[in-house]
Amino acid sequence: MLIEGFFCTYKGNREVNQDSLFIDGIIPEGLAGAEQFSFEANYQELPIVGGVFDGLGGEGNGDTASNIAAQSMSYLKDKINGTSNIAAELIDWADAVNRKIVESSSGKGATTVAVTVIEDNKVVFAHLGDSRAYMIRNGKIEYVTEDHTEAVWLKKMGLPPKSNNRLTRYLGMDSDGLIIEPSINDSMRPEVDDCI
Repeated sequence: MLIEGFFCTYKGNREVNQDSLFIDGIIPEGLAGAEQFSFEANYQELPIVGGVFDGLGGEGNGDTASNIAAQSMSYLKDKINGTSNIAAELIDWADAVNRKIVESSSGKGATTVAVTVIEDNKVVFAHLGDSRAYMIRNGKIEYVTEDHTEAVWLKKMGLPPKSNNRLTRYLGMDSDGLIIEPSINDSMRPEVDDCI
């Protein structure tokens, strides 16, 4: 399976870039100001696992949190390989990474996440926060994740939405023992020329 990818990040007015990327074992290091990363690979083995992590600058240590999440993806790929329940592995992974971020950054690091797992017969998306995943197929763009923000939550509850994009879920939340569970979309089937 030929996979082509492109990643672009911009650090804005921050001193360090707080974004991280993982694509099937590749983690570009030392992302600086405006950075681009592209790749092409012919994969003979599935699953293919990728993730984008947007460190939250307002929480402090967003770069540390996004890097911890990216570094943990090889472990996730090993756990997913051969399992029939990818969603459960993604939930366990997110909970473990959340605890690790909270412990390593004294509750001061946070990151959003969008993970994609490509299998023979399905594509699984998992996300926390407002890092979005899209599927482009036959010239149409479909939004396959839903932001975890107060505004979206209020709208779903039938309440007047505020223009508040405060996150309701992300990695690095001090959850007091509760599991931080990503939203999972496993309803997509891969087709030739899909763009994710």
